Amino acid sequence: MGQIYEEIEYRTGISRNLGMQTEIDTELEFCHANPYMLELYHILTEKIRGKDKKLICVSDMYLPSNVLKDLLGRCGYEEIDDIYVSCEEGASKADGSLYGKIVGTYGEDKTYFHVGDNLESDGKRAKENGWNHVHYPNVHLEGNPYRAEDMSLLTGTLYGGIVNARIHNGLAKYTPDYESGYIYGGILVLGYCQFIHDYVSRHEIDKVLFLSRDGDVLYKAYRFLYEKENGENLVGNPCDTEYVYWSRKVATKLMAGHDRHDFLRRFVEHKVNKKYTLTDIFGNMQILDMLKGLCLECGNQKYDVRPGSFLTDKNANVVCEYLLHHWSELERHYCESMEAGKRYLGRVLENCHKVAAVDVGWAGSGALALDTLVNDEWEMDCEMVGIVAGTNTFHNAEPNATEPFLFKEPDVDAGKVEQIQQGILDFVRDYREWVPEEYQKKHHVSGADAYAVLRILLQGGMGTELEEGI
Repeated sequence: MGQIYEEIEYRTGISRNLGMQTEIDTELEFCHANPYMLELYHILTEKIRGKDKKLICVSDMYLPSNVLKDLLGRCGYEEIDDIYVSCEEGASKADGSLYGKIVGTYGEDKTYFHVGDNLESDGKRAKENGWNHVHYPNVHLEGNPYRAEDMSLLTGTLYGGIVNARIHNGLAKYTPDYESGYIYGGILVLGYCQFIHDYVSRHEIDKVLFLSRDGDVLYKAYRFLYEKENGENLVGNPCDTEYVYWSRKVATKLMAGHDRHDFLRRFVEHKVNKKYTLTDIFGNMQILDMLKGLCLECGNQKYDVRPGSFLTDKNANVVCEYLLHHWSELERHYCESMEAGKRYLGRVLENCHKVAAVDVGWAGSGALALDTLVNDEWEMDCEMVGIVAGTNTFHNAEPNATEPFLFKEPDVDAGKVEQIQQGILDFVRDYREWVPEEYQKKHHVSGADAYAVLRILLQGGMGTELEEGI
């Protein structure tokens, strides 16, 4: 090891001792056990305990055995009988001599089994020296062909290590939905939660609101990262959080008096030629009693406006014109909901002067609607900031009203939400468990890194990995 760092010192100016100690400290801090190999280790130690059998580690490595022993112990391998390292033994697995040296130590009458991931040094050379070999595929060789190549060095390395160690270790077989959540959604949610936490820490936010339903997994992940199980804030978490029942559908209805265009766009225009009947349309708007009036007023026109008629490009304009002409009547249907919303949000925002509303995206309409109702309609005097995962900024009604984490506008079908969310949350848990706390505080996942991973999913690059069931 000394020779390596003497060369590094010569070429970079970094002192030999500092370089060596930095690498050792980094290995001890970041290394984590492969879950499959750790499980195998526990099984083996139980089977050989009290018997004349030994469990040893053999490595072609420049780190000395005392460092490897410390490293293995920290990762859970505490009952290793001996460690043989090429740099100390003057022999290697690569040329087979290290196997012979170990046989010379323990005796030729013993049976030797070796588990390794290199087909040459761990497999062929072991067999040549009379050892039995069990090949264990290297998780990084298995997983790296599917990982994003344009991530930053540190984040990409950590991300690849976590995903490969979990998905490709062989301990469990996961569903495609779980894998898509773990591989592609996990880092996005992790980075987004870090972005939210950083923003609220710097802007004196009293409370973070996670808007339903997309905010559900974000809320769970954020609390896991920054709150204790009893709801008490962890050190460094600046404010309270709450999951708020605020769907786009409810927001659109309560905003009917402020944004007629958006109301008609969501409830009528988006449903044109999609096999919705007028009964479906008016029922969804909760104004079914107004359908009779539409049929009576427009029944003598050439357009088909019967209750069972489908909403089409032929009659959609008639529906919109009727609703605009009777807008006051439409708004009266939402009076009770307006009062309920006022009471509910009054409780949520009690003693709050500035809050952040978290949503996935893309136009920030959830936060915009909240801001209008809370301050203009109900006069609660609470500043509202919208935080979204991504935004089509140039097309927003209020392009400066939201803080976007990402920079593009992907359109993803959530699929089987429960399995996807479980994969997302498991990635966040693994990241928090496997990555040192001090590193987590100083280094956050950037929007560019999260999107580099997400782009593979959006471009269909995950197909081979999931279809092969790796």
